[in-house]
Amino acid sequence: MSGLGYRDRRVLVTGARGFVGRHVVTRLVSEGARVTALIGASPVEPPPRGVAPIAADVTDDDALRRVLGDRPFDVVFHLAANVDASRDPRDPAAIVRANVVGTLGVLRAVEKSGCSAFVLASSAEVYGDGEAPFREDAHRRPGSPYAASKSTAEDLALAYQRSLGWPVIVARIFQPYGPGQSGRFIVPSLLQAIVDGRVLDMTAGEQARDFVYVDDVAEALMRIGARPELAGRTLNVGTGVATRLRDLVDVACAIVPSAPRPNLGALPYRAAEVMRQQADVTSLEAAVGWMPATPLDWGVRLTIESIRQEKDAERRRATGS
Repeated sequence: MSGLGYRDRRVLVTGARGFVGRHVVTRLVSEGARVTALIGASPVEPPPRGVAPIAADVTDDDALRRVLGDRPFDVVFHLAANVDASRDPRDPAAIVRANVVGTLGVLRAVEKSGCSAFVLASSAEVYGDGEAPFREDAHRRPGSPYAASKSTAEDLALAYQRSLGWPVIVARIFQPYGPGQSGRFIVPSLLQAIVDGRVLDMTAGEQARDFVYVDDVAEALMRIGARPELAGRTLNVGTGVATRLRDLVDVACAIVPSAPRPNLGALPYRAAEVMRQQADVTSLEAAVGWMPATPLDWGVRLTIESIRQEKDAERRRATGS
């Protein structure tokens, strides 16, 4: 959908180099927004036309205030996060710094920006092993340091909304997937193995997830950011459909029938594995008129095609052809 009212609006996107962040930035540019992209402390390739990059780490409070404090923004999308959702991560303190301290740092850095909406990207992980489909008012049961950090970041941001009138809106994103996602996640690792013709060891695949295509996530976030009257709300961003991993395998193998099937059951489930994540999306649909536009089989097909194109590009670079 176009015409969301972002033309010439000043928009800050933190985590702009991340998977979801890149797609949000692309959509904002296509809408004619004036985008400031917080890209972390390391140098990167030239930004897209219409994007002003800022190199700063969200955990560096002084740097954030220095580079953001005097800038006016109409909308802020806070997407920067450490997304290590392991049950026993190597550095849980780094997760807390990025997701809790970083959220506080961004809130403080833009407190004089005059923004009408501050959209905080959270995660379905905060629900833990609760009863699906998850409603936004369900009790949170985070089962990992990552989930706990996102739950805490939500509480912190919404406390700013309640006590100081900040226009915070929380978007709990379920399982995003699509072109350009890191191979650490199940969908790209599965699809990369299928494109490569490798046998991937997996669990039995009975756990179900609400897979939502990344373009649909970007659309939902932009609609949320265009509605300042939603301040104080928490909204699920998913499809409302839970798909077992073994059924995802069937979808992918139907698209590439020559590929060897993964070795289901070769790996144990994670400790405290959540067996079903599924969003109740009725609140988001009612609030912004959004429903996902990309069926799972089509999203998987688009992602496989992207992996193939990248593989062909790597081959051409290697051979100089």
